[in-house]
Amino acid sequence: MMDWSSKNISILGAGESGICAAKLASYLGADVLLSDTKPNINGLKINNVSIETGGHSNKVLKSDIIIKSPGIPNNIEIIKEAKIKNIRIISEIEFAGLFSKSPIIGITGSNGKTTTVKLLNNIFKNAGYNSILGGNVGVPLSKNV
Repeated sequence: MMDWSSKNISILGAGESGICAAKLASYLGADVLLSDTKPNINGLKINNVSIETGGHSNKVLKSDIIIKSPGIPNNIEIIKEAKIKNIRIISEIEFAGLFSKSPIIGITGSNGKTTTVKLLNNIFKNAGYNSILGGNVGVPLSKNV
């Protein structure tokens, strides 16, 4: 298991998944920066998390790991620069998945994901499994873990 207390983690996107990832990273003892392009995020405060608004600064490039929210495009400038610097870039789901002892089923594609996920969740629950929804449907995985 990695020593997260020695890691600098930047999280791009202060939506629900970004906030939950920031809380998990902070809980693990990492030095956390939550960065969003919105000019102001009313009253957002998370213990031991630095928050920047109005754009992604070069502070992000001082990270060991960048956690990118699903809505952040892969071709924005800060991501391009991070790739040049060989900074590891992962999703909130990948980050949270590192701490799950349960099997994870990922559904991808263009159409029908929500319907498929809800159907599978019902099938598993009806079969007696403790199934939860996470990711784009339900609660962010980083909150579940």
